[in-house]
Amino acid sequence: MEDADEVTNMGRIWTMISSPNNQIPHIICGDKCGYIWVIDRDNLTIKNIFECHEDQIITLAFSPITDDLRSSLLATGSWDKVVKLINPFTEYTTIAEFKDHEAAIIHVDFWYFNDELYLISFDCAGTIILRNISRSLQVGPPLIKNY
Repeated sequence: MEDADEVTNMGRIWTMISSPNNQIPHIICGDKCGYIWVIDRDNLTIKNIFECHEDQIITLAFSPITDDLRSSLLATGSWDKVVKLINPFTEYTTIAEFKDHEAAIIHVDFWYFNDELYLISFDCAGTIILRNISRSLQVGPPLIKNY
């Protein structure tokens, strides 16, 4: 965890999500300075704070549990135009980083279809990127569409 002075100077929490099916006993928050706050769900104490993005975190999503992926992943999106994929079961380590958007990310989500897990990201310029992240997290080529 960061020291108390850094916590005092960090931005305000902007977005929040909790784990599906209470699989992870944490509330995950993103702040205006790009930090992730991990808060204990039962007593609302701060468990961890770490820098994730260079700018404000706008959106968070947990993946569904699938046959290939027996635990949830966390996706984050930010004004810094980056989407990150994080494993909450390994101390919230970043396992993938995607820098193919040209504008701020305003929404991330997961889609499970035909036994495949997809990560969807949408930016404020109207670009949607769909990535297949199934099969041991081997990310396939993205499908990119501008609207």
